[in-house]
Amino acid sequence: MSKTAIELSGVSLKYRSEQKETLALDNFSLEVAAGEPIAIIGASGCGKTSVLNLIAGLLKPTSGTVKVMGEALSGPRSRTSLILQDYGLLPWKTVLDNAALGLIIQKMPVREARARATDALRTVGIEEFARSYPRELSGGMSQRLAMARAMALDSDIMLMDEPLSALDALTREELQKTLIDLWQHHSYTQVLVTHSIEEAALLGRRIVLMTPRPGRIRQVIENPGMGDLDYRHTTEFHDMCRMLRELLMNKGEGSTTVEEVVL
Repeated sequence: MSKTAIELSGVSLKYRSEQKETLALDNFSLEVAAGEPIAIIGASGCGKTSVLNLIAGLLKPTSGTVKVMGEALSGPRSRTSLILQDYGLLPWKTVLDNAALGLIIQKMPVREARARATDALRTVGIEEFARSYPRELSGGMSQRLAMARAMALDSDIMLMDEPLSALDALTREELQKTLIDLWQHHSYTQVLVTHSIEEAALLGRRIVLMTPRPGRIRQVIENPGMGDLDYRHTTEFHDMCRMLRELLMNKGEGSTTVEEVVL
């Protein structure tokens, strides 16, 4: 049996302000096996990003527990990486120094950090831009740099919040293939939040559908074709996308019990 990498049990999350209290997540429970890639999809405001921030240790649940690699989270952990839509790059640092930033923060010697960052830049195909600055990069290269920074950290958990949404269609497809290749070669646990039905079907071995706020798990759909680079062109892929679209268009809250669906 695969080791559980991520475990959220009965998690509720409330955001409080002076004027009101908002229940973002309600009785949210999910397990992700080590090395498993999942995609989370749902309506805007359903709590998808809150789930990522809980797993990253950036938020604490109002109730329930969050465990990573069997241990309750007390804050961010060094081997969990979070890749954001805006890349999180520092414009005054070179590509190489941006890639090494996480290692430097962890107080790794600069020479060693840059060596590991150089290897990571080579892995994602932008080593030749090591001395450039973020303003000189295209959107696709900026996203590759964000991936390289995560790879340099030797991450065992990769969290991604709409990482490709700002890219043009061809660049997005290219980087989707890159993400599949990196996952296959490095076997990290991957959690992707996306609004794209096609992206969820391409990058999630399981696809978690969330209800509108407060976010609960509505269904979990098995997607065994994920990982095949030709999956996009198959009848099974198009059937999966059609089923996801129909489920998302039916906006009823559904059950709080996880229902496994295998296509």
